[in-house]
Amino acid sequence: MEIINHDSKLLKINQTNEFNDLFWAMKGGGNGNFGVIVSLSFKLIKAPKMVIKYDLHWNNYNNIYKVFNIWQKLAPHTDNRLTSQFTIFNNSFASQGLFIDGTENELKLLLNNLIESSRENMDQLNFKIYSYYDSILDYAQCKNEQDCLNEMKKQPSIENPILYKTKSSYAFKEIPKEGIDYFIETIPKLQLQSSSFICVQFDSYGGAIRENDINLVKSSFPHRLALYHAQYMIYYSNRNERYQVEQFINHLYDLTVPFLSPHSYVNYCDAYLKDYEFAYYSINMFKLRELKKKYDPFNLFKYEQSISFI
Repeated sequence: MEIINHDSKLLKINQTNEFNDLFWAMKGGGNGNFGVIVSLSFKLIKAPKMVIKYDLHWNNYNNIYKVFNIWQKLAPHTDNRLTSQFTIFNNSFASQGLFIDGTENELKLLLNNLIESSRENMDQLNFKIYSYYDSILDYAQCKNEQDCLNEMKKQPSIENPILYKTKSSYAFKEIPKEGIDYFIETIPKLQLQSSSFICVQFDSYGGAIRENDINLVKSSFPHRLALYHAQYMIYYSNRNERYQVEQFINHLYDLTVPFLSPHSYVNYCDAYLKDYEFAYYSINMFKLRELKKKYDPFNLFKYEQSISFI
């Protein structure tokens, strides 16, 4: 990386030079805390030729405990080629995922217990094979690259805003039935006058995130040992309902976070976190504070949730 520091010097930092400690901090604790990045250099990996996407959807909460328990035992520990999600909506739930460099039969075998766990209320069972590039377009909900560019120019705007509130946490142990109860009992209670969308989405970790390709001490990102990440989301269309939305999602978070952890994903910044440094960086916050003093001695790069200068 190349970064402009507090006294306007250009620092070229990497894992082996004199700024290797700053390089460690920037990989997970950058976020405007130490300077302005002007250049990034990456070691690329070869993209897979083909991707298989699966979509499973259940049209009510019947058997959600059974299905979720199968997913949370499978997702963090399965084949490294599979990344998956489990989402709880208002009175329904779903699981999606991407499988790379494999066959549809291999994927179906990995998912067999999940698929067979509750077929009676499943209303969607889809597998789609496409190129890696087309999978990116599909995830972005674009027909082609030009369609994506056109959408980026249109939204958001003053006339057509995207209003949402998110919160996040991490699961380092499996969520019991009692925790899922709070989600399925509380989510349907959101009542807004305008159109809205609410869910909690669990994203599997494990695999290369945890152990195969990344040494835990090589970056300041502290959550690699998590089973999965949880993102709480509410999208709404009336600005006047902001307070109601924020109160609701904070209430849902307070009910359920005891079954997850006090940690959060730093790129889903949350002004309501009581101890944001510990939530974002865990015990790495202490070393990050030391490096803050070293590389930003006048606390020039300060904002609402910057690393503390103490």
